[in-house]
Amino acid sequence: MQPSPIEKHPVDIFAGKRLRIIRLCAGYDEHQLGAKAGYTGQRIKAFENATKRMAIPDLLRLANVLDTKVMSFFEGYEGFRQLMGLQQLATDATEEIEDSEARRETQRLIELVFQFTSEQRRSALHFIELMFEKDEPPEGEEP
Repeated sequence: MQPSPIEKHPVDIFAGKRLRIIRLCAGYDEHQLGAKAGYTGQRIKAFENATKRMAIPDLLRLANVLDTKVMSFFEGYEGFRQLMGLQQLATDATEEIEDSEARRETQRLIELVFQFTSEQRRSALHFIELMFEKDEPPEGEEP
C-alpha cells in the first residue's frame, strides 16, 4: 500500500505564489535567488509550488534577500489577515481578567477557536452547551 500524498495547505500554496511574484519583480530566476539565499533553484521551485513548506527561517532568509518583509508573502491571504487581528482580540477580550493564569488560558482558547474547522467549532459548541445544561433544570421543570 502506497502512502497517500500529503495535501498542500492553502497558506503554503498562497505563500509560494507570492514568493514567485516577489522573486520575478526583483528580477531573479529560481537559480539566482537560490544562490543568493543559500538554496538550490530546485528548492526555490519547491517552495513556489508548495511541495516544500517554507519554515520561519526560510521566510526570514528569503525576505532578507528579496529586500521585503516576511508579511509580504502573506499579503492578501484572508485567513492570515484574520489571524493578525486575533492577538488584539484576545488581549481586548481578556483585559479585565485579573488572574494572570486565567487570562493566558482564555487568550489561548480564543486563539484555538479561530483555528477550528467548521466541524470542530460545532463539536466544541455542543460540548460547552452540554456543560452548562447540567446546571439547568430540564425543560418544563422549575429549579
